[in-house]
Amino acid sequence: MASNPDAYGRALAEIQKQMENIESDFSQFVTLNSSGDPVEAAEILDKTEDRILALTQIVEKVPAIVEDLTEKLPDQLEDLESGYRKLLETNYHFIETDLEARFQQLRASLKRNEEKSCGFGVG
Repeated sequence: MASNPDAYGRALAEIQKQMENIESDFSQFVTLNSSGDPVEAAEILDKTEDRILALTQIVEKVPAIVEDLTEKLPDQLEDLESGYRKLLETNYHFIETDLEARFQQLRASLKRNEEKSCGFGVG
């Protein structure tokens, strides 16, 4: 993650926040364990381990999702729009008349999904 933070896009801030929460939980575990409350410490440790596993799974998937939302899908949409315009220039007639509106809807959906990609919950 540190070697290529751009691959995580807007999700990076949420990943860092979740990592800070895990660090806080671990500190709480150490405090409880040191103060003689091993049962509560074990519960905190179990919860922390679960959060680490969940975050690890998310972190592994994020770069591919970010790439799709920021590069692949916009490029594909641009290709579709370009092809559509070229066909219009050659007087091709489409049965569908609202393709421009659909392209705009797709762009808006891509933007919303990219924005949503930064919010995920762990534990």
